[in-house]
Amino acid sequence: MSVSGLCVSVTAFPPSLPACALRALPCITCSVCAKSFTGLVAMDNKHPSVQPPSPAASVPTPPASQCVQAFDCRRQCKHHCRKRTTSNLIYPPLSTNTPIIATGGLWNCQSAVQKADFITAIAAHHSLDFLALTETWITPENSATPAALSSAFSFSHSPRQTGRGGGTGLLLSSCWHFTPCTFPQITISTFEYHAVTVCFPTTLHIIVVYRPPCTLGNFTEELDTLLSLLPNDETPLLLLGDFNLPTDKLQSSGVLPLLSSFNLNLTQSSPTHRAGNVLHLVFTRPPAVMDIAVTPLHCSDHHLVSLTLSLPPHRHTLTATGTTTIRRNLHSISPSVLASTITTALLSHDSFSCLSTDTATDTLLSSLSSTIDLLCPLSSKPTRSSPPAPWLSDTLRNNKRELRMVERRWRTRHHFTERSWRHLHQIRARCSKSSLLSSNPPPSNSHFSYCR
Repeated sequence: MSVSGLCVSVTAFPPSLPACALRALPCITCSVCAKSFTGLVAMDNKHPSVQPPSPAASVPTPPASQCVQAFDCRRQCKHHCRKRTTSNLIYPPLSTNTPIIATGGLWNCQSAVQKADFITAIAAHHSLDFLALTETWITPENSATPAALSSAFSFSHSPRQTGRGGGTGLLLSSCWHFTPCTFPQITISTFEYHAVTVCFPTTLHIIVVYRPPCTLGNFTEELDTLLSLLPNDETPLLLLGDFNLPTDKLQSSGVLPLLSSFNLNLTQSSPTHRAGNVLHLVFTRPPAVMDIAVTPLHCSDHHLVSLTLSLPPHRHTLTATGTTTIRRNLHSISPSVLASTITTALLSHDSFSCLSTDTATDTLLSSLSSTIDLLCPLSSKPTRSSPPAPWLSDTLRNNKRELRMVERRWRTRHHFTERSWRHLHQIRARCSKSSLLSSNPPPSNSHFSYCR
């Protein structure tokens, strides 16, 4: 039996001695905590230099005040010895503001249908986190090529809907999480694009652009419309692709002033085409490209453009203002009020008969939308913010989930068997120490055993 759990043990004395007499035995100084204690407590074999005193044959009964004082001394020593030592604990790494170095590429592959293996090999050889592709020539019916490109990477693309050629895509590392961005409310005819939003390990908007070698037309206006649809949340933006515009025409065509208004900076590079022209352009906001290199390839007259970016890490914490959710309380609408309001807002039957199908559909949807806005307007509510928990790993989450399951089982049955209690204690032990001490456990000693 251990009193302090660290350095003391119980020495058996004759049972004939009264309790107050045992408390009045001479005090012993603990070599670990430097405190004095008396009575039943004696040093164990971990401190051979200090030996417990031999009990006398007969010990007189001490006064009550001395018994109380000896009891308080023992309680103070017990409290002091239970102080935990945190010098041998391993603290989990916290999230820092260390930038993420990402390596990307840009290439006009001129048909990825016959070069799927070559594209993935190039991305793996250069250790690219992402590779923007133009002129993929992947049709909407072709599913074999995207599957082949997704063997070791994640592939997302936008094929040309009609005609031959064209198409843009993005090959990303399997460790990166992203969401494709679609803007069905706009119609673009002068160029093709594919946009994604990377959410891990960084936050980044990537837009791949391919403009066929033809007249500009409304290229500047449509590019302005596309960039205006991106959320203005200070997320870094990477705009790259085959613009088929020599650098000397960027200023006169109005493309460079337009992109400068979006705080997009052009990265200068060497010629990206075999003819000596710079057709592949890279624009960034706000991070600047740390390094850019152009590598000629034997299977295409377009060169591979490799670039290195310094990106901010993904932030798990919310901003100081937090975020809000927008919702409608549809349960507050009365069915009778809704029916009467819609009937009043709709046109008569004769008026609907005179309208075309598209016009009548738009009128009906507009009436329904205005009625919902009138009876059940949108309301915003701030979301609940939680403190960051970078130490909460997947192993610890699984242990906590299993612990909660066992606790719920106990609340339901109101009794536990011996095996169930043992299982519960094992889970609690794993939750308390496994995720923190599994990677590099400290040396085993009595102090660490007590801290665990």
